[in-house]
Amino acid sequence: MSDSSSAASPDQPGRGLPFRLLPALVAAAYAAGIWQLSSRTFQSQGSSVFWSLVSNLFHYPLFGGLAVVLAECQRRPRPSSRRAMVTVVILVLAYGIIDELHQASTPGRHPDPADVATDVLGAIGFLSLWWGVRQRVEWKITLRRFVGVSLVATVAVCLQVLRG
Repeated sequence: MSDSSSAASPDQPGRGLPFRLLPALVAAAYAAGIWQLSSRTFQSQGSSVFWSLVSNLFHYPLFGGLAVVLAECQRRPRPSSRRAMVTVVILVLAYGIIDELHQASTPGRHPDPADVATDVLGAIGFLSLWWGVRQRVEWKITLRRFVGVSLVATVAVCLQVLRG
């Protein structure tokens, strides 16, 4: 009879994979979806400021979602460390840069460093919400952090779009 308790499990710290497999697969699929969106040339809605705002603000939840699934890859029964969250933000930053470089080779698209900044703010904002839920931080504090980062991202995108 084999002892199943000695088998490595990806969900136990220090044993098995250094990440959780299912969230890692979700993160890979999510990143592939972002790549697919970046490969498309969207019909222009004219030079409308509204559509410029919408398309640039879309980076915030899109890359925020990527940050959350990456954070889930690292989650263990013990609380997540700040170091793990910094790692996720760095991964989102790296993928945001790669995504913008990819857009440079896509007809009708162009890379924009401001999009990378919005990607990182999305990661920080959504991670603050995720962290608050996972760590059972008081809701007012969690929402205040999320809304604060969201407002910074919105103002930054508005300034970027308005300056042209």
